[in-house]
Amino acid sequence: MKFYLSATLTRIRFHPILYITLASKHVAGSMKEKKPKKAGLVAQDWHPADIVAALHKAGYTLEKLGEKYNLKSGQTFSKAMRYSFPSAEQRIAEVLGIHPKTIWPSRYNLDGSRKLQGFRAIESTRRSRRVNGNSGAENHHEAA
Repeated sequence: MKFYLSATLTRIRFHPILYITLASKHVAGSMKEKKPKKAGLVAQDWHPADIVAALHKAGYTLEKLGEKYNLKSGQTFSKAMRYSFPSAEQRIAEVLGIHPKTIWPSRYNLDGSRKLQGFRAIESTRRSRRVNGNSGAENHHEAA
């Protein structure tokens, strides 16, 4: 069964109740063209595969890295690639000869200090709002 598209959208009837709508991509202006995203100013964290490749170049695997630091396995370091794990991040960066901020810029401030994570980050935000005079109670049920 052949279908020919004569307009941007074509309805094909297979059953008295069932209709299928096809969109024609070759009709000029029928679909919005996706613009490539501009690279943001915020640096991206390295992909875990890139970190493992860099470790291999340096002559290490995750298991060998675990042995170097007297750990039972290299699983600690694989967790650091996905989650915040400051001691493991520091050790990976040390082996590669760079600062952890280079590998995980989203986890570090511009000056190289650690960003607060999880509950500590929330509490810090609340404290800074209280200090700056903005308690945030105007928007919450606590305002009563």
